[in-house]
Order: sequence, then structure tokens, then C-alpha cells
Amino acid sequence: MSHLPQQVLPSLEQYSKLVLWFGNDTSSWDTSRNFAKKLDEKRCFLVRPMEKQPSPHVALFHGQDLRGIVSQAQPIWHQAITTFASLREDVLSELQNIEKQMAEIPLETNLDTFDHWADQFERLPLYFMTFHGQQSVKVVMEAVEHATYVHDISHVIIDNVQFMMGVFEESRHMDRFWKQDAIIASFRTFATKKNCHVTLVIHPRKERDTEDLTSSSIFGSAKAAQEADNILIIQDKRLTSLRGKKYLQVAKNRYTGDLGVMALEFDKASLSYGQKKKKPNIDKDTVMEDKTNLGTIKGSH
Repeated sequence: MSHLPQQVLPSLEQYSKLVLWFGNDTSSWDTSRNFAKKLDEKRCFLVRPMEKQPSPHVALFHGQDLRGIVSQAQPIWHQAITTFASLREDVLSELQNIEKQMAEIPLETNLDTFDHWADQFERLPLYFMTFHGQQSVKVVMEAVEHATYVHDISHVIIDNVQFMMGVFEESRHMDRFWKQDAIIASFRTFATKKNCHVTLVIHPRKERDTEDLTSSSIFGSAKAAQEADNILIIQDKRLTSLRGKKYLQVAKNRYTGDLGVMALEFDKASLSYGQKKKKPNIDKDTVMEDKTNLGTIKGSH
């Protein structure tokens, strides 16, 4: 079943809870999520496709506990998870940097192209958390685990960890280092358990302007650097040297060990950083030949 007949919708309006249970393949999972959008996500629950949870017909044939499987259905809607489509009008009014960076043009002066780039951006499998202000780590972890279950996300970005430092109501007397270690431990466990990549943005400690940032510059204890598989550091030397640059440094690479730096160049139009573009090389022989030809042309006059 890949299409929901229009005539069926009125008969489902009377129900406050709908459980969608299809097969355990990818297409069935996508179909159930599409149906949920039409049937109001807030009242829809999904039975996640797993080997132990096949289609209802197969489960019935093998005598599995249907009531138990249905009772484990998870809600598809979460108040802290939203999509770009829900924020589209807000983005139009705010003109968020993230869409400028994708379009690579200043959208405030190209409003006629906003709908085009919004449509393109909406196709990306991105989800946003709607938290404002400090939240408990328990609430945040519940939200990302829900997104992993329902939306099959493979990468979580937390920007930034310092913003979450006041997250423990039950441990107000715990110092900031312990709080940060607890946050990192929670995300490390989540990443391992759910096989999901996690990127944590942590602001560095204040160092001398003449010194480069290192893994030891990460705010907090050494746990953040120890637990990380990769560490990327943004070095900024523009204020300490006339020819100072901003560059990205790979300070740790657990699996391949390759380290290095990449110069960053700021594009003001798109408000984004990228690898510095190399100037095209001009062959000296070509330059000499052009000058020779130019002299010949002048001589002919």
C-alpha cells in the first residue's frame, strides 16, 4: 500500500490515535511517514521496521505478540523537532545565514530567488530542535533519540556545549567541569548506542594571542579531547599579524591519523567560509609569447 485513498480520510477523523504498521523495508518505512503527514503527525504512532517486527500479516502468521508490538509504537511528532518547511516563513522574515550559505548569494537583495532556494533547501534531510534557552540534558537526549528513531538521522550537531552548561536541575551544586563531562558522556553513549555521528561545538579557553590553540585549549577537563574521534580547531591569526590568516586545523584524527591545516576564506555575500581558492597558474612561456606577439603587432603599425 503506497497511496492513501482520499475517501478513507473522513472515516479516520474520529480517532485521536493512529498506529501505522507496514513492512520492515525502507519503502514501507517511508510510506508510513508520508501517511503520517497527511493524517496529522501529532496523533500518529509508528511501528519501526525491524527483523523482530515484520509486517502485520507475517507477524500474525508466525504467532507473534501483535498487542505487544503495537504497544511499543513511537509517536512520529515531537515538540522539540521541526523541519525547514515549518520555519519557512520565519526564514523569509529573518533571512537566516544557513540558506544564504547554500545559495551563495545575498538573499536580501535577491528576494525573487528566495522561493527557489527555499524549495531546494527543503529537500535536504535536515531537522531542527526548537529549544530556546537552557534545557536539561535528559530532555535534549530524548529529542535526539526520538529523531534518530523516527527520521533515521545520522548526524547530530550541538552548537554549543557551553550553552547547555546549566542543564542539571538535580545537580545544581555540581561544578561546570563535571557538568560538561556529563554532557559529553551522554552524547558519547548516544553515538555508540545509536551509531550516530555527533559534532559538539566547544568554545576554547582564552589563550595568549601569540599562541596557537591546541586540544588542551578546549574548555573544561580533558574528557572532551579524550572522547573525541576527531578534533577540528579554527585558528585565527588575523589580529596578531599583518598577514595573519584564518584556517581550519585537524588536531586529532583517531582512525587514519592524517593531520593538517586548510586556509579559510570568508565570502561576504554568502556569509560562509570555504577553502581559499588558488590563483590560476600562468605559464611564463605563454606570457613571453604574448609579449612577443604584442611587439610584432605594434611594429606592424
